[in-house]
Amino acid sequence: MEVPSSLAHLLTINVEYKAVLCLRPLCCKAVSPVGLVEHLRKIHHEKPELRRQAEDWIQDLKRELRWTYNWATIQLPANGSTPQLVLLVVDGFRCLQCVFTTTSRDRARKHVSKEHLKKQKKDQEIFKRVQLQTWFKDGKERYWEVDESKEQELELEEEQELEPEREQELELEQEQELEPELELGQLVLSKSKHDMLKTYEFLQYPGLEETELHQLLLAWDRIRERALNTLESVDHKDALKWWVSLKNEVASQHPFELPDKSSTLTKYSQIWEQFICYVLRTAPAEFSDDTETGVVYTQEQWEAEQDEDGEEDEDFAEGDDEEEFSANMINNIIVRQASHG
Repeated sequence: MEVPSSLAHLLTINVEYKAVLCLRPLCCKAVSPVGLVEHLRKIHHEKPELRRQAEDWIQDLKRELRWTYNWATIQLPANGSTPQLVLLVVDGFRCLQCVFTTTSRDRARKHVSKEHLKKQKKDQEIFKRVQLQTWFKDGKERYWEVDESKEQELELEEEQELEPEREQELELEQEQELEPELELGQLVLSKSKHDMLKTYEFLQYPGLEETELHQLLLAWDRIRERALNTLESVDHKDALKWWVSLKNEVASQHPFELPDKSSTLTKYSQIWEQFICYVLRTAPAEFSDDTETGVVYTQEQWEAEQDEDGEEDEDFAEGDDEEEFSANMINNIIVRQASHG
């Protein structure tokens, strides 16, 4: 049973493992049939009409195909298999004496110490660094090991099968999402020559045809997760804070992981991803050319962006680590662009 066209921009299905997947960039995970409608309401704030369509479709799915899984009962792929489409691949650790896996080095060491009575051992003696995936998130993770070396070739082939008939629905969704944003910014931008519609397009998460940009954002996501795992392993979660106020007289900071600020990192990360997309998409081919959105780059900014484009293929050809290259590229973007922001 296919996903209805009205829902194809939000959902897809994994037929092999009988799972409904949310395609939103901040999700990229499975959703249980029982919780699908509530997920669309609470997380993505979808309109009642679309939620009713989702309810009808999921009821048909449960009745005809008997898809009634949840996070605890969904089938897991075999360890060492090709990564499943849509789901993110994360760095993790596998115990060398059992099937225990985790994304936290600290939890891996505690497991080995408690379950296998091995203390003060070197990392390589007690666990192996692996790549992991999970159907669910938010405390409902059940990891399996994947072979990411197979991912790029199969990803391009299989994800293209998910794309047909999505373009029209995606455009409609963008128009609906953009309307309140335009109303909010109309007072500030009423006299500006900035093309807000074009700007909105350039902020969107890259599609399948923008392979390099998509890989760059995946690398950024891994860098962020690795940094958070490092903070967790040294028990300094409050080392990463955000400013409560920009006013010097009342300046104060809060840890990112306070219960009421659980989504702060996600929101900040999304803004940064939009900035990367905007910079790499809008810089003109020639410095003298006008940009499509009306933004003006300095000579140094334009040369920096051109350097990144020109060096990328050369660097990969020399066998450099892709994630290290992506990290350097991200660093160049923020340093060179922010200096003229």
